[in-house]
Amino acid sequence: MSIKETLKRLFSKQDIEGIADSTIDAVKEKIAKEDVTPEMTAEIAFEQYQKAIKQIPREERGKFVEVFTKSLIQKPGIPYEVAQEYIIKASNEAGVDNARLVESAGKLPDKKIVEILSSKQSALSFRERFKLAEEGIANPKLQSKTLEEMSKEESQREEKKIKKELEDIYTSCDRKPTEQLVGELENIKNRRRGKEIHNKIKEILARKAAIEWKVSGVTRLSRMAGIISADEIMEGDFIDLVGKEFEEVKNKREYPGEIKEFKPEQLERQVLAEIAKRIPETYEKYGYIDIPEYERMKKLQEREDQEEFFITEIQRCGGQSGKGVPPAYKIKDKIRGMQTDSLETLKRLVEMIPEEQRDGYIRGLKIKLENGTQETLNLEVAEKLEKIRNYLVELDPDDAIAVLQKTEKEIQQNYQQQPQQKEGSTQSDDGEMVH
Repeated sequence: MSIKETLKRLFSKQDIEGIADSTIDAVKEKIAKEDVTPEMTAEIAFEQYQKAIKQIPREERGKFVEVFTKSLIQKPGIPYEVAQEYIIKASNEAGVDNARLVESAGKLPDKKIVEILSSKQSALSFRERFKLAEEGIANPKLQSKTLEEMSKEESQREEKKIKKELEDIYTSCDRKPTEQLVGELENIKNRRRGKEIHNKIKEILARKAAIEWKVSGVTRLSRMAGIISADEIMEGDFIDLVGKEFEEVKNKREYPGEIKEFKPEQLERQVLAEIAKRIPETYEKYGYIDIPEYERMKKLQEREDQEEFFITEIQRCGGQSGKGVPPAYKIKDKIRGMQTDSLETLKRLVEMIPEEQRDGYIRGLKIKLENGTQETLNLEVAEKLEKIRNYLVELDPDDAIAVLQKTEKEIQQNYQQQPQQKEGSTQSDDGEMVH
C-alpha cells in the first residue's frame, strides 16, 4: 500500500464534520476576544479554513469545503453575513470547488443568496450562480425575478463581449485568410443573433471584400457563402458597403495592391454568376425560373449589359450541367416580373404530388385563395407544395383560382384516361404491374 493510500485510509477514520466543527470553534474563539464586523469575521473564518485544509488529503478537500461551509451557516452564534462573505471570498481561491460552495450556499436565507449573486467580488460562474438561484431561493416570485434579471444581465454581458470581438476582427481582417475569418464569424453567429450583430458581420465581410478587391480586382464571395449568400447580397446593401469600405482602404499603405477604383457592376456580376448556377436545376425539376425578386434584380432590365450577362450565365450553367436551359425570352419576362406558362408550370408541379393528395391539396389551396389568404398548407410534401405556393402567390388571386380550376380539370381528365390498377396489384420499380 502506498503512503498516499495509507494516509487516505488513516484520514478516513477521522471525522470530517469534527474537523469542520473544531475549525468553526477556533473562529468563534478568535472573534470572541474582540468586537469585529461580519466582514472581519469572514476573513478570520477564511484564515482558519486555510489552516485546516492543509491537513486534509487533496482528494478529500472538496468534501471538507462543503461540510465547513454548511457548518459555518448552521453553527449558532455566527451571523449569516459571515458565511455570505466567506463564500464570496472562497470562490476566488484557487483549488476551491465552487460547485461545493454553491451546494452549501443553498442553505442560506433567500436574502443572503441574492446578495451573493449580486456581488461583484464573487468569482462564481454564470452557471454556478444560476444553479444557486434555481435551487437555493425558496420564494417562487423572488426566484423568478432573480433568474430573469440574471439572464438579462448575462445576455447583455455576452453581447458586449461579442461586439468587442467583432471590433477586433474588423481591425485585423486583412491579416486573416478568408476561411479563418468566415470560421470566426460563423462561431459568433451561432452564439449570438440580432440585427446589430448581423450588420457588423456584414461590415467586416465588406471590408475583407474591399481589401481583396484592392489586391486583385475580385473578391472571393464563394468562400463567404456560409455567412452571406448571393441572394442576401442582391437583396441588401452589401455591394454599397464594399464600395464604402474600398474608399477607406484604397490609399492606405498597410493594404497592398495598386487598384484604385471599385467597380460595383463587376462585383454584381460575380453575385449574378452565383445565382445563375442554381436556376437550371430548378427549371428542369419544376419548370420554374427561380429568379429572386429583389429591387436590384428588377433593375437589371435597365442595364442591358448586366441583363445579357445574367441570361448568358444561366444558359451556360445549364449547358455545362446538363440541366434545363430556359429560353432567353422567358428569363427576360421573369426579370420584368411577368408570369409565363402559368398553366403548364403549375400542372407540372401539381403532378409531382402523390395522387391521393392532389385533389385535397388543389381544393384546399383554392379555398384559401378565395378567402384571401396565402398560407402554406401543412402537408408532408412540404417542399413541393412550397414551390407551388411560391408560384401561385405571385399571381393575382383571381388568376391563381382560374389556373387551379383549369389544372384540376386537366388532372381529373388525366386520371380518367389512365388504366385503373387492379386490387391486389402493385407496381414494380420499372413501372410494370406485378401480382
